[in-house]
Amino acid sequence: MFGFMTMNSRTTTFVLTAAFAVLALWAPLAGCGDDSPPTPVDSGAGDSAMGDTGPADSGAPDTGPSTLFGPCIQDDQCPGADSYCRTAAEDGVPMGQCVARCAITPEGRPDRTNCYEPTDDLYHICWQFEGQDPTCEERCLNGIDCTRDGFTCVGQGEFGVPEQGICVPVCSSDEECGAGAECNVYTGRCIAPGTMPSGSEHGDSCADDDGCLSGRCIQESNAGSPTGWNGGTCLGPCILPAGYNSSTFYFEPSGLPQGTCPDGDMCFPNGSLSRGDEGVCLAACSSDADCRADEGYFCDKSFETASGTYPFDTGACFPIDCAGTACPTGYTCTEISTSRGTSSVCERM
Repeated sequence: MFGFMTMNSRTTTFVLTAAFAVLALWAPLAGCGDDSPPTPVDSGAGDSAMGDTGPADSGAPDTGPSTLFGPCIQDDQCPGADSYCRTAAEDGVPMGQCVARCAITPEGRPDRTNCYEPTDDLYHICWQFEGQDPTCEERCLNGIDCTRDGFTCVGQGEFGVPEQGICVPVCSSDEECGAGAECNVYTGRCIAPGTMPSGSEHGDSCADDDGCLSGRCIQESNAGSPTGWNGGTCLGPCILPAGYNSSTFYFEPSGLPQGTCPDGDMCFPNGSLSRGDEGVCLAACSSDADCRADEGYFCDKSFETASGTYPFDTGACFPIDCAGTACPTGYTCTEISTSRGTSSVCERM
């Protein structure tokens, strides 16, 4: 599961642990890459294709040859016989992305032959998303390694990948998606024009994923155990501003960073990706009145890191820690087990 920066929730420290695993930006992962030497590189057609190395442009990507992980709108732009284009409208990728097919050996080891990118002189990761064929994915240690707009780095020990990650798409504007697609800012994915789903915004109540514009809902209970997120809460992925992560957090008293979240939300760092820049969009607030206080939420504006506790003028809505704050009418305080120990949450009576 994803773990997040600890925070000072009034009288005790409340740690977010539970259902943030729903924020996986792609489908659940069934396989992964490693750093073992690949099989010999096939210097076949496409390895020397020249991509668009100029500055990022708005509108449709160029229709000329691209590079591995470069922008595209059609398969024949991508280098090599085993490559194809993930498009913005169909696959959700800003400006499209050239990827190559790879293989998992019978012994379960990835064959990264097709994952060599000559411009970087680097073998990338052979990855298998659940229910899909293995593909080469751009490797990264942090978001800076993902040089294209609308991409960020995830992994860093999650999904069984030690000390490395992969670049995944998180759009924040229609311009990033290009012509023929628009951005669902709640999911961070590009969609075909006119296909925006219905549902609740970040911070609103939900019964399941289908009830959220983001398609991501932290439900009130998980396997019969209360989560503290009473009534459910919609959330979604975001990219933190440059320089922010759970180890480096710039304490501007005016408020937490918005990142790529929609207006009215803030991007909270994901502590399990200490060198990445992926975060989660949460409803921003300036007082408890901005949160669903009658369901056990409050506006947390004081955040604790290794270097101390810092107050902000604005914060985000979180469940109260009822070990130090009484639950609202109709709720009782319950202690639950988490990956970090125990927490006290308000459970509906």
